Amino acid sequence: MSCAGWLAGWLAGWLAANGALPSELVDRLMEVADADIAADLARRTDLSHAQAVALASRVEESAAWLAYEGRLTTADIDPAAQPHAALALLCERVDNPEWARLLARDPVVEHREKLAACSGLPSDVVETLAVDTDVRVVAELALWTTPGVAARLAGHPHAEVRRAAAADLATLPPLLAALLTGDGPPPAQRCLVCDREETPFTQSPPCTTPSRWHCGTRPHGIAVKYIHAAHPDKALPRIR
Repeated sequence: MSCAGWLAGWLAGWLAANGALPSELVDRLMEVADADIAADLARRTDLSHAQAVALASRVEESAAWLAYEGRLTTADIDPAAQPHAALALLCERVDNPEWARLLARDPVVEHREKLAACSGLPSDVVETLAVDTDVRVVAELALWTTPGVAARLAGHPHAEVRRAAAADLATLPPLLAALLTGDGPPPAQRCLVCDREETPFTQSPPCTTPSRWHCGTRPHGIAVKYIHAAHPDKALPRIR
């Protein structure tokens, strides 16, 4: 970028954050805003509702911020065109089951993963996410879900989902103890090491990296310390 281009961008950003900027000049800036300028505009306390809607339509990244700040409503957002804004409202406990069902089948994994972290989702959406084909989505659900769903996902065949369920603050102490001691569900069938290898693949010797929870084993090493750190107020067995 040339010096003149950098200076123009810096000046536009400064103007966007300037609280004394007249409303008509805010409108002019919105017409040329990139993601950085839009971020400054979205933080303006004097932004009108009409301006917030226009900015969200122009720069999709700003829509999420505006939604989190309560500047947009469900009537202002198209969940198919503005998934980040729709997810922001859903994570703020806005009740819109149809949006949740739409995003649970979104082809973009990151959108489904973000949805899985939202609380208060309809039960059918939770079920859809719990059987997602991408382990990242299921693990995110396990990390933030209710005790009942966490208990079920603690027996998931993938070790990464079990690790997330063990870190969920809603997971009950008896289940945590069973996972730590190996007295819980049968051993996991896959882990992140397996996912990096071509199948068929047999680990020999079995996975032993201490920071992870691997197939065929209970958590050990740093993974055990991680679980204890996530639940400092719960009496859990000390496993070496």
